[in-house]
Amino acid sequence: MGRNILKILYAVALMSISTSAHADEVSSGNGVTPNVSTSNVWTFPENVPGTVGISRLFRDKQSVSFEMTTAGLAPDAIYTVWWVIFNDPNACDGISFQLASSQLCDENDLFNPATHPGLIWADGFQASAAGTGSFSATLLENDTTGDQPFASFGLDNSLLNAAKAEVHVVLRSHGAPGIGGVDIVTQLTNYDIGCSICVDTHFAAHPKK
Repeated sequence: MGRNILKILYAVALMSISTSAHADEVSSGNGVTPNVSTSNVWTFPENVPGTVGISRLFRDKQSVSFEMTTAGLAPDAIYTVWWVIFNDPNACDGISFQLASSQLCDENDLFNPATHPGLIWADGFQASAAGTGSFSATLLENDTTGDQPFASFGLDNSLLNAAKAEVHVVLRSHGAPGIGGVDIVTQLTNYDIGCSICVDTHFAAHPKK
């Protein structure tokens, strides 16, 4: 998917929805109390997006983790999941999308170097026969081990500050398992491999705490 298509998808989605997000506190196993935010999971249709699931983002001292459950997936299809990180959301223009008193980063900010953006592989999974999925991932500060398909466009940052970054989670469809003779592991871990047409289908947005 090219740079312009990625920007268009964010424009359609972020200008058309009203996201529900809030922060809670829960106790973690290591005795630290992470900040937790909850967001609807939205789809990327041609017109107005719809909500189909729930995403929870846990912010610890030096990492973020999410848990997502969603419907509206293609039955048995392969999906990859991507972190979209805006490390300096104060540099986002916030023109297209606003949540209550919080301005959220949008398509104008994806390729703005001042936001220190990053796009990093988070997870891969196969949807159920009913078109549902539940999955999770963790990203440590400064971890760049996942695939970064848009690094050449400036989206080459990892998570720099877990407490202050705005974090979006995006699902990408790769179609049927093993399409084109590609092995499933490769399909589950790459951006544009293992699909005839890869498409971003779902996302959740978690503003900074």
